Amino acid sequence: MSTLDFSSPTRRSWLKVIEQQKSSGLSVAAFCRREAIAPASLYAWRRRLNNAGVRRSFVEATLVERRPPAGAIEIRLRGGRRLIVRGGFDHSFLAEIVSVVEGLP
Repeated sequence: MSTLDFSSPTRRSWLKVIEQQKSSGLSVAAFCRREAIAPASLYAWRRRLNNAGVRRSFVEATLVERRPPAGAIEIRLRGGRRLIVRGGFDHSFLAEIVSVVEGLP
C-alpha cells in the first residue's frame, strides 16, 4: 500500500515523490511498483519540473585552434573557462552546471 497521497498531483507533491525516489535507493521501476505509480508519470513530472527551472539563452560560440575530442563540443565560459561535452549529454544537467559555474540565478 502506498504511503504517498496522490489525490492532488501538484508540483510540490511530485517534487516530494521525486526526492523520495532518489533517496530510496530503488530504481524508478521498483519505486513506482512499490508506490503504485505509473513510471511514465514519474518520468514526465521529473522532466517537467527539471525544465521549469531552466533559463533558455544563447551564448557566443567560437572555433578554437585546439579541438575537443571527436564527438565532443567545447563551450567557452566567462573568464576563459571551458567545458567539453560529449554527445548524448543531459541538456537540463548541462544547464544547471553552466548556471552554477557562471553564477546565474
